[in-house]
Amino acid sequence: MVSQLKVNEIIKQSGSSITIGEDGDTVSGPFSSTPSFSVKNSSTQTISLSTATKVTLDTVSYDTDSGFSDSKYTVPTGKSGKYYISLQLSFESNSNYDQVWLRVYKNGSHYVGLEARNITAANDFKAASSQRMNASGIMDLTAGDFLEMYGLLGGAGTPQFNSGQAVFSGFRIVGA
Repeated sequence: MVSQLKVNEIIKQSGSSITIGEDGDTVSGPFSSTPSFSVKNSSTQTISLSTATKVTLDTVSYDTDSGFSDSKYTVPTGKSGKYYISLQLSFESNSNYDQVWLRVYKNGSHYVGLEARNITAANDFKAASSQRMNASGIMDLTAGDFLEMYGLLGGAGTPQFNSGQAVFSGFRIVGA
């Protein structure tokens, strides 16, 4: 039998703490940061120069509400709200490159509020050196919105996203 406790306020007694549940129990509702997800790539992805390229993400570490599929995360029904989103990308080229972008796309378009970008003089990023970029932020998302991770390397050579080094994750902070 399921029971409900309805109160307006819970106050702890002096010198004690409040315990809800037992060790190993899980909490749902407003105290949990769900939905949440974390995915990464499992192989090196060779890309075209100076072209925004969707990062192939094929290894799910966790996805509490089954919102991730085909390298994109879709906000589940009833899960609108503010989300913390984090992107991490490691890349390298066999030649020098002069610009690097890491971006989140929302509903198929570049979302200006969440990106990392570095445009420098030619040869600032040296050949065969591995570089890492990170970007994170808070986004307002509605059920059905979808997010994708994109990267870009400009310059010369054959650029790539390194195996196991592209990570895309997020969780809902508060509901709508």
